[in-house]
Amino acid sequence: MVWPGRRLVLTEAEAEVIATRPFQRLRRLRQIGLYGHAAPLADHTRYAHTIGTVWWTAELMRSLDDPAADSDGPRHLAAMRQILADEGASLDLVVRLFALIHDIALLPFGHTLRFQLGLIHGADSFTRCFRRAVDNIGDEIRPNMADRPSAEALLWHLELAVAVAHAPRLLAGHTPAIGGPRLDTEVTDRLMPVLTFVYDLVHGVYGADIIDVCWRDLFAGGRVWDLPASLPVAGQIIVCRPGDPAWPAPGRTMPASIFRYGIQAMDGDRVLMDRLTDLSATLDLRYEVAEKAFFHPRKCAADTMLDKALRSVDDHGGGDLSAGRPPFTDLDLLEMGDDAFLDLVAQREAAIGEGVRAARDLQAGRIWPEMVHLDGRGLAALEDQVCDSLTAPAGRSSAERRLAGELGIPAEHVALRLAPRRMQAKAPDTPIGWRNGQAIPFDRLCREQGLPLSAASLPMRYAGLRDLSLYVREGATVAPITAGRLIEILRGVACA
Repeated sequence: MVWPGRRLVLTEAEAEVIATRPFQRLRRLRQIGLYGHAAPLADHTRYAHTIGTVWWTAELMRSLDDPAADSDGPRHLAAMRQILADEGASLDLVVRLFALIHDIALLPFGHTLRFQLGLIHGADSFTRCFRRAVDNIGDEIRPNMADRPSAEALLWHLELAVAVAHAPRLLAGHTPAIGGPRLDTEVTDRLMPVLTFVYDLVHGVYGADIIDVCWRDLFAGGRVWDLPASLPVAGQIIVCRPGDPAWPAPGRTMPASIFRYGIQAMDGDRVLMDRLTDLSATLDLRYEVAEKAFFHPRKCAADTMLDKALRSVDDHGGGDLSAGRPPFTDLDLLEMGDDAFLDLVAQREAAIGEGVRAARDLQAGRIWPEMVHLDGRGLAALEDQVCDSLTAPAGRSSAERRLAGELGIPAEHVALRLAPRRMQAKAPDTPIGWRNGQAIPFDRLCREQGLPLSAASLPMRYAGLRDLSLYVREGATVAPITAGRLIEILRGVACA
């Protein structure tokens, strides 16, 4: 059961993947990281989320296969099924397996480390970790499945799921090191029209992943929501060619066409505004998750404490986070869950000295109080040079030492947080089936047609969440400091 009243029947292949240690690790990764310090319901895991994503993927596929929902859907699915059959694979299994493993490469506190803090993840971490996790799954599947041809077939489908995970980069002309022996450039080129569809369906701006995020994460924050009934039946498979408005790789002219997943907004000459309104509302909910969960004050404080602890360990352990040499490698962390990683950080922190306690305070739930907060308007007073200096771990540590002197407390008891510019915002560019058979990205459609929907403003609203906070350890006696004085100090540190 993925949700009350909603059950998922697993295939034998899915059950084999779920039984492996890399997948079971998802039980130890919380879906919204440290938000549980603000909302006790928010202890649900990546494991639950991925199972839910498979359920939603199956629902969206079922609607596409229904001629009553989209007359072209069954025909396009048949074409994609044949493309994969020619490579000895099943479209339906590739879709479900990608939904199942789309988060398999996440490290402990994955989005917190990757997006909020910008730590540990390097430029190629995702590719390296996804490759390692799938290899580890394969190492367990081979001896556990008595039927060797079935095992090899499953491993081939997992290889194709790896290719789906990298579809945007492959389409853009990049060549990440994704491949097993069968997944060469020639094969990925042949399969590209299908890979883009599977990626959109599962992991696109509007797809199974984001539906489950809204469904599950909003509930953790105290809000019950369900997907509007209009949207699954509005799903459409779109054939997209270079130069089309919804072509996702500007400047690229190959392949000749791809399949994408989007929303059909037309019924003959009639615009179905209810579908666009419901899509806009769903994308708004993804923003609401960011606003209420990712940016909840207690979660922000907890994230900052984790950042502080990692930088303390880094400073005393010979690493260099600012230079991309963290005290822990991404492949080491790929074996851990959230709590095991926090335990490791706390142990390293304790070895430094009794006064360094950010990780241990976090484990005890002693969240450091916020002393000064600058919202977007306050941040406008800070020059880009100042903000850029604080995005580097060494820049935050330098500013904290200066602030500690101002406050009259040890630097170990001061922590600064500057939210990143984009967080996890994606442009709301879901392809929309429009007049004359054309497909147009949703945000562009809203702007050009003057539609009274909020999709076009979503990037600006995400950017408006950016803020800066100064925290001090609970119980510390400090001299007061104003926002103006904080800005003055940060300018001085950046210019030093």
